Amino acid sequence: MRYIFKFLVAVMVLAMAAQAQASFILDFSQFTGGSVVNSADPLSSVSFATSSTISQSLGADGVLSVGDPFTQAALSDYSTGYTDALTNIFTVTLGGGQLLTIKAPVLTGVLTASGGTPGSFYYLYNVPASGIEIIYSNPSIPLGTQIGTATLIAPSGGLNSDSINGVFNTGTFHLFADINTLTSGIFKSADGTDLASYLTDGYIVRAELAGHINLTSSSINGSDPNNPIINANFTNGGEFSIAATPEPGTMLLMGLGTLGAAVMRRRNRARSC
Repeated sequence: MRYIFKFLVAVMVLAMAAQAQASFILDFSQFTGGSVVNSADPLSSVSFATSSTISQSLGADGVLSVGDPFTQAALSDYSTGYTDALTNIFTVTLGGGQLLTIKAPVLTGVLTASGGTPGSFYYLYNVPASGIEIIYSNPSIPLGTQIGTATLIAPSGGLNSDSINGVFNTGTFHLFADINTLTSGIFKSADGTDLASYLTDGYIVRAELAGHINLTSSSINGSDPNNPIINANFTNGGEFSIAATPEPGTMLLMGLGTLGAAVMRRRNRARSC
């Protein structure tokens, strides 16, 4: 039984590793004017860029410190793609006038620890944050078509290394989101498996947005002396990736099934002896 257990653990680890490393390509051929995109390269190679603004509270002491909350919204001065006021919009440029947009409601968070230099802080977003939309646009459908929804989860956050004293350096962010709904026939693995099918097969479909932020300008609103606010504008850039992994319950069932089959084979061999 000890060897069966070891075998079971090995099978579960291998299965999880294989699924976690799965990558997907994009195929928008079902949309008018769409085409197969990145058919040769994994989705993790797709880059995105946009800009956003953060309102950072300084609290009653008027000093940037751990525990200070912030609110993040996006600038909405886009000439193409899907936009909405006071939302976080990450636009992936796919070529040929095609856009993949991740649009989130206003996000909030808090500074969690010092980054080691003046004005540098680690931060986390408040999660879960639902209402994230995945939208596709092309020249034939410039207003966009919603192809999925998602929920922001932990440990979404990053490091803001931009100081407010005029030294504008680069910070980082890393967002994780669980896909809740997804139109079929768009995200496909290299073997043609539809990513949307994983949502009904006991898998967690998770997307990641990871990249850098650059502070472009900032100002302080001191209208409330008990809580001055720093309004900072950033440009963002990075990469988008997506993967499917079995839910813990699914892995347990897979493991129990494997264990049960191994036990039955062992008993059958014992009876035949």
